[in-house]
Amino acid sequence: MKDAKNVTDNDDEGVDDILKLKDFSEMSLIHTLRVRYNRDEIYTLVGTILISLNPYKQIKFLYDENAVDRYHSKKQSHHAQPPHLFVVAEASYSSLMSSMADGKNVSQSIIISGESGAGKTEATKFIMSYLAKITALDRKAANTDKQSQEIQVGELEQRVLNTNPVLEAFGNAKTLRNDNSSRFGKYIKIHFDEVGKIAGASIEKYLLEKTRVIFQIPGERNFHIFYQLLRCGDDALLQRLKLEDSMDSYNYTAGTSIVDGIDDRQDYSVMSTCLKDICQDEDLFLNIVQMLAGILHIGNVNFVGNAEEDQVSGVDDTYRQHFDAAAELLGLDADDLFNTLTKQNMYVNNSVIVKVQNISQVNDKKQSLSKSIYTMLFSWLVDKINNSIGIIDRKTIGYIGLLDIYGFENFDNMNSFEQLLINYANEKLQSHFNKHIFALEQAEYEGEGIDWSYITFYDNLPCVELIDGKPNGKSGIFQTLDDVVSSGRQDANTSFLASLNTSFSGTSRHTNFVAPRFNSDQKFGVLHYAGEVFYEIAGFVEKNREATNVDMRELMTRSTNPLLRSIAEEAIAVEASASLQAPAVSSKQLTKKPSVQTMSTGSVSAKGGASRTASISKLKEDSVSKQFANSLRSLFERLEETQPHYIRCIKPNTYKRGGFYNAKDVLQQLKYSGMLETIKIRQQGYALRLEHKDFFEKYHHLAPGCQTLQELVLRLSSMLSVSQESWQVGTTKLFIRHQLADKLDTLLSICYSSSCRKIQRFWKNVLIRKAITSLQARSGFRRFKALKTFRAVVTKILKMQCVIRGHLGRVEARKRRNPFAQLPYDSLIETLFSLQAEMDECVEAQNFQKATKLEASVHDVKAVLAHTPIPVRAVTNRDQLELYILEATLAVEFAQEIADKNIKAVETVLEEYQAKRPAFPTLQEVDEQIATANEQLKVSMDKKQFKKCGDIQQQIASLESTKKDLLQYPANKLKRLSLPELRTNKATLEQQIADCLTNKDFTKCAELQSELDSLNDFLLARDVSADEREVLVAKYEAEFEKFKQIRYFLGMATNRQKVNDLLALAQAPVVEASVEPIPEVSAPAPKLTRKELMEKKKTLNDTLQAALKNKDYTECDKINLALENVEKELLNIPTKSNIKQKIALEQQLLQQLIASKQFAKCGDVERNIAELEVQLQAAEDDEVEEDTENKNPTTQSQAKPAPKVVVKRDEPKPKMTKKEEPKPVKKAESAPKKDPGMERPVSKLRPKAPTTATDSQSIYDVAVKMAANRVDAALLLDESGSLSGIITDNDITRRVVSQNVDVSGTKVDSVMTRNPKCVHAEDSALD
Repeated sequence: MKDAKNVTDNDDEGVDDILKLKDFSEMSLIHTLRVRYNRDEIYTLVGTILISLNPYKQIKFLYDENAVDRYHSKKQSHHAQPPHLFVVAEASYSSLMSSMADGKNVSQSIIISGESGAGKTEATKFIMSYLAKITALDRKAANTDKQSQEIQVGELEQRVLNTNPVLEAFGNAKTLRNDNSSRFGKYIKIHFDEVGKIAGASIEKYLLEKTRVIFQIPGERNFHIFYQLLRCGDDALLQRLKLEDSMDSYNYTAGTSIVDGIDDRQDYSVMSTCLKDICQDEDLFLNIVQMLAGILHIGNVNFVGNAEEDQVSGVDDTYRQHFDAAAELLGLDADDLFNTLTKQNMYVNNSVIVKVQNISQVNDKKQSLSKSIYTMLFSWLVDKINNSIGIIDRKTIGYIGLLDIYGFENFDNMNSFEQLLINYANEKLQSHFNKHIFALEQAEYEGEGIDWSYITFYDNLPCVELIDGKPNGKSGIFQTLDDVVSSGRQDANTSFLASLNTSFSGTSRHTNFVAPRFNSDQKFGVLHYAGEVFYEIAGFVEKNREATNVDMRELMTRSTNPLLRSIAEEAIAVEASASLQAPAVSSKQLTKKPSVQTMSTGSVSAKGGASRTASISKLKEDSVSKQFANSLRSLFERLEETQPHYIRCIKPNTYKRGGFYNAKDVLQQLKYSGMLETIKIRQQGYALRLEHKDFFEKYHHLAPGCQTLQELVLRLSSMLSVSQESWQVGTTKLFIRHQLADKLDTLLSICYSSSCRKIQRFWKNVLIRKAITSLQARSGFRRFKALKTFRAVVTKILKMQCVIRGHLGRVEARKRRNPFAQLPYDSLIETLFSLQAEMDECVEAQNFQKATKLEASVHDVKAVLAHTPIPVRAVTNRDQLELYILEATLAVEFAQEIADKNIKAVETVLEEYQAKRPAFPTLQEVDEQIATANEQLKVSMDKKQFKKCGDIQQQIASLESTKKDLLQYPANKLKRLSLPELRTNKATLEQQIADCLTNKDFTKCAELQSELDSLNDFLLARDVSADEREVLVAKYEAEFEKFKQIRYFLGMATNRQKVNDLLALAQAPVVEASVEPIPEVSAPAPKLTRKELMEKKKTLNDTLQAALKNKDYTECDKINLALENVEKELLNIPTKSNIKQKIALEQQLLQQLIASKQFAKCGDVERNIAELEVQLQAAEDDEVEEDTENKNPTTQSQAKPAPKVVVKRDEPKPKMTKKEEPKPVKKAESAPKKDPGMERPVSKLRPKAPTTATDSQSIYDVAVKMAANRVDAALLLDESGSLSGIITDNDITRRVVSQNVDVSGTKVDSVMTRNPKCVHAEDSALD
């Protein structure tokens, strides 16, 4: 290097101000920064300019509250402190307050610049925190509160600080050079009032990199907020937003998701707290995250198209859930969203032409929608922050502005339109820096007549003009880009590059324009102050165009999400306002687009219509580059009005690694930022320059006897032992070198401190004397007030205790007075049912006085029952045990449901029951144990363990005995029988009971009756139709709920068991047809004709008479059973009347099918009628022969039936009295001549079990039952099971067939005979 020199020993110390270097060179500068960096001294001054090296690590105690207190302390000048961010912040704050004292109110600006990743954002946060804390520190000093070491920041100051996490989450992202890079520029103005407190703040944003929402280069991330939302850890919120916690599940966040040093979940917690504080509304916060989630879902939507027409046909079914979720979260109609994305409205001659887009166009619109929503949300968020931290009714004296704007960027793979805008902003910053540091300073020296040698510096104005200006009368890069955009050419990007090459390369070459090496290269280069950068032209024109479709904006105004609708309407209103201020256009131009009414078929509101009309009438919008240039221009105009302070952030290496110092990178950044020239001009120049009047007023306190400026300068020179070269007197100002300025400030600070201490000493004494007097008075008053308050509190506590004790005593007394408190659980249940029944009777009898008393008793029983646990009952078998386990289980579930505190006692009962299961094994468990024991026996025999074999054999014998006992258990017997077998057993039991009644064996009769009752209960659960099963299930469920209300868990368990049995039966295979309403003992299928059966019956009757004559009663019993079977076979043969009835029903059904035009079923009915007519003919032939035979008196007298007792099903068993005992069978020879059958009771005639049905069934259903059972009549029952009426086959013929009644739609109760006269089993057959 030409400026390289040897490093001296003094340079090893690492001076804190580069201007103190006696022999300045590039090497000494780099070495000084290295020494300080290795000592974790990352800040170095160049006069008033601060150089900041990014440490890439946390340095302890560097920014703590002690540091804030130290740099803000008035005891010593801030120049005596080491270089720090707080030095610049304190200097700007002090300058603001000093200007206020002078009546000038000059605002300050802190301009933080540097490359991406140099630490600009962190520096901004630390400065904001410092400014917020020093105002709190001043309040703390004013209150003389020395006990608290923590600085309590005020509410407004805290709101200002809370903006940082929110803006970082929504505006920062990981790039290749920085893990927390600001992807937007911001100028934060912190306003102060007259006493130096923060009065409010405002934020101005510049160029959000919205392209990052939809695309990131490898190694980079989207904005932090998306990753924080996905890793928020709130499963309920993610489920509500229909999101997964996987970054790779979404196209906009896939790729690099984890960054060392960034905890997305913790950052989300801080961000959400700050955002809710800003929004002050939980619903508003939810609307924000719904919009973010909607953007993520939109990114996952894929479309399918029609290859032939090159049009989109729909959403890919694989990603349909994301499309629906996006529409729901954004509050948009799914069809409306699909039409807006896939169709384009074209306006031609006051009409609308709808064009379906291809997949590429739809994807562009989808991405444009995502960017638009995020951009509008970010703008709204900045406005919301400004509203929350704005100035409210407070007078301000000025502000301190913090400029944190993106650093210079130059990527190796691709630089695009965004990088050009970012680097242009940095060029403007460098130009502003050059102007203030070099140009203005040297111009001021020249104007004041100061002896000065000029220093050359790099001026970047040509580069600024190349980008945003007209160098040599030609359009710059931005203007050329705008011209190409307005031309609307298809090859706009290529045309843009050609225009640049034509204007700035070749013979008309611009010094800062770098043409591509080859004509085929689609890029151009710009020589920036920081180096040469090439920009790829792909997408330049599209990104420069503000391309939010009008239809998409209108779509967002129809959103049901209040936030999205609001910001969309606001965006349209702002655009309409801007368009109204644009130059007027001719009426001819305006007619080229349709009116608002042609754009929408529905009604348009006044506000929405005006907005859309304004947006349509705007012919040309400002491009992105023009908007950005205008915003930067206004920014630098504001900077010109302030006093600037500069912080230059430097990256010590490109690896983002702490403790690693790359001298080449540091020197390059210092050169590009103009710091080398700055050091030279500051080292050789005069740092402090004050007007003559200002200098005399400020420093005359150091020499009170001086009357003129010249006397003051000579006196101060003598006091400080400095020469005349340390300052120069200009025409209007006094110029002082940096070292002398520091000495003067130090001397002035000492003078002020001494004077302040004298004044403070006097007033402290005055205040102390006043405080002692006041303290004595206040202490007496506080004692009196505290004693009064104490007595009042004691009185209230005593009253409260009395009320609580009285309440508890009354509750306890009520419990003890309850007469049912000592009853056990089962007695309580019985008492409750008894009281409820008695209460129902009183209500029915209208005895309401007694019913009221009973109701109170019922309430008392329920109150005791609520605190009484279920008892532990004695168990005798496994079925009983399972019932009790179910009871305890239901009790536990109920206790959990009501959060009962006594649930432990119920769980203990359940565990005790469950522990008894091994003592009552089931057949299956015994069989498994026997199988296991046999296997163990086999293994023991193979191993010749004969002693163990003997034990196992005993175990097997014991298990076999247990199995035998279980097989004898009645319930197990019944479970092994099929439905026909159960019916047969029932018939057998009924026959045996009849025989016992005949023989007057009442003991055995009672045993058989008990067995029959069990069988009937078991059969009732199995032998039911589907309709009956539904009725029973509904009945049991209703009883279950009733029992649950009174906590009768045993009843609940019994009903639940019955319901389970019925439901299990419904899923079991059907054994028999379900058309039989009343099960009977199945008779064998008839194999003989009626004629043959009649002959067999005649023969059996003759044999029976002979056996009776011979008194062979055993043979009589056998013959009687055979005769009964024959009669049953005769019953299975249909009679002529049955067949006629079926034919009539089938003919009526045929007429109905023909009337309803169901001709497909008519053929089957015709075939049924033909078969029935054949059966009718056969039945007529048999009956003719039977009638002929019955006319023979001999045959008729020989067919006397044998005595038989039959008990009808479902009838109550009559109680046997002495008068009602059945008569013994008389001998045949002693029978009177008169027919003995007429003198016997009805029960002796062997009546068949009646066919029953409900009176709510249709005529057709009842007739089918009668035909299936081959009976001529059926008994009809009402809902309660009482006899309602009777219907016969004659009734069907006369009242149904002849009247042509609809048999399927008419209930049988309309044609039945109501209230028929009945006979009993004991009535005389003759009667």
